[in-house]
Amino acid sequence: MWKPVLGRAFVTLGEPSGRPIRVSFEATETLLAHRTSSATSSVRIVHDRELARALGRVLAHEIGHVLLGAPYHDEVGLMRPTFYPNELVDPDRARFRLTCFGIDRLTNRIRTMTGREPEAFDEGTCVRGHIVR
Repeated sequence: MWKPVLGRAFVTLGEPSGRPIRVSFEATETLLAHRTSSATSSVRIVHDRELARALGRVLAHEIGHVLLGAPYHDEVGLMRPTFYPNELVDPDRARFRLTCFGIDRLTNRIRTMTGREPEAFDEGTCVRGHIVR
């Protein structure tokens, strides 16, 4: 099955590339049109909110590539390679969190780039590489 490219970040493992992040409004909107849920809405304000949530998640994923300095993907969470239409619009954010590996990588990148310890934050507990509450 064809998978549309919703966004793109140009990342190298070394220094930031300085190239722009791209998010495709059209590809995201087309993907959302293929939802299987009965919750698919034709009401414009609901459609706009769902499209905005989906675009925000795609953008967060691409920003993740840049901040993590990682051109690769995780198996789960925000940095996985594939998002499904129903989960892109679901108000539940649980599937769009960084994994423990991602948090560790981000912490180390901040430490390396700034020379300081990043402020700690509590997102939950790591169990087998995944965050649980």
